[in-house]
Amino acid sequence: MSFARVLVDSFILLKKCPKLFIPKILISFLMLPIIILITMLLINLNLVSPEIILSKTPEELRLLLMQLIFLIVYTPIIYFIDYVLVNPMYPVMIEQFYKKKKVNFRQSFLVVLKRFGTIFSSVVIFSILFFGTTVPLGFITLDFWQKGNDLMFYIFAFMMLIAFFVILLLFYLLYPVSSIEKLNISKTLNEMVRTSLKHKSDVLKAIIISILVSGLSFFFSNQVLLSDPSSNLVLTLVFFSLLIITRFLIAIFVTYQYVLNAVFYFHFEKKVFFKR
Repeated sequence: MSFARVLVDSFILLKKCPKLFIPKILISFLMLPIIILITMLLINLNLVSPEIILSKTPEELRLLLMQLIFLIVYTPIIYFIDYVLVNPMYPVMIEQFYKKKKVNFRQSFLVVLKRFGTIFSSVVIFSILFFGTTVPLGFITLDFWQKGNDLMFYIFAFMMLIAFFVILLLFYLLYPVSSIEKLNISKTLNEMVRTSLKHKSDVLKAIIISILVSGLSFFFSNQVLLSDPSSNLVLTLVFFSLLIITRFLIAIFVTYQYVLNAVFYFHFEKKVFFKR
């Protein structure tokens, strides 16, 4: 079973079952308020300039505070729904497809709820390890870059890159293992690490593909967000139109990532395939 077939089968599976796009499209549009508010705060309210903030009227500052409170409350809720509830549904839905069952969102969601403790714990452990390692290394690398210490900059940049790929490698199969296998948290972690290391060369290929897809999504998003939508009404309408199109494209890219992740697990570990 070649990695190339995993890539192709993921495309074919999405073609055969386009309803798999729906959860990520919904999440993508639920994130629109976050993106719009952040854009308004950074461009319209000029948050990057403390002097301009101090010159705001009480009404403008009140609006700013309300927007910040909304972001603080709304953002974690949407990311929780995405990373703890929606993402784990994909391996369950792919399993339904392979078993020639109807892909059912409600049943998939109920399976995720039954496995919630293990899924949530796995996501938390991954987040602590990933951000607790890469963020400090990133700040140290940036500090050496600012100080002009090239040797230490390259050493810590290399360390950060290694940590980045090692943690992604070990946790690449987090969602398939935690949502499908009926294991407790310790056995889930052992199984995902064992399986990832067993297929490490193909996992690294899958990670690179995911990074490229994420990079493409980031590029599309930035091309829109770096423009100034406040110039005039026409540009504002164009901005929001492009933003909606961009969110739709990102949803397509992200869906492929998670379908690929699940198909990878079924193909390489479960030896489960489907006829084209």
